Amino acid sequence: EAYEKLSDPNSLGILLHYRSSKSSQVISDSVRLKDSGQSEGGGNVAFIGGGNYASRTLIPAFRKAGATLTTLVTSGGINSVHHGKKHGFKLASTNMADALTTETDTVVIATQHNLHADQVIRSLESGKNVFVEKPLAISMSDLERIENACGKSHKILMVGYNRRFSPHIRKVKELLEPNKMPKCFSNSFISFTCSL
Repeated sequence: EAYEKLSDPNSLGILLHYRSSKSSQVISDSVRLKDSGQSEGGGNVAFIGGGNYASRTLIPAFRKAGATLTTLVTSGGINSVHHGKKHGFKLASTNMADALTTETDTVVIATQHNLHADQVIRSLESGKNVFVEKPLAISMSDLERIENACGKSHKILMVGYNRRFSPHIRKVKELLEPNKMPKCFSNSFISFTCSL
């Protein structure tokens, strides 16, 4: 019947309807990539978000530092399985709850900016230390909610604010490089919005 419509000048298109299979439901939102075990060194770290920056910069840095990578959560399962296998995660998932189990000490959040606040709060309320890529929040009300959750949780909240290519940071690095001793450096940035 569809083939007849191909030559019919009055047809604008053909809509094909396929019968659904019996198991069109999602069987599982997670895939076990390797056996769970004790921490292999550093803390047990879960990642929420597996995009370019997370998969190319953050995950390799945490792995190199000795962290045990527990769970990688992405919005689509393909990325979490691919990067999870590549970097040695124990579990790949599309469900944030899988990152908030007792197996995880710290959660790294590298998702879309508008998701950060709720994910940070949920992680803190689950008793996790949190490292979130900038921005921490996109509104003052979200920032206040995060401050409240952080105060109640007594956990560590860190914000990644990468400025290594800034002219000022490059100059500081140049000035400190000749000194071979360990260095401790504190930097303060002030940011504000100016409305005209």
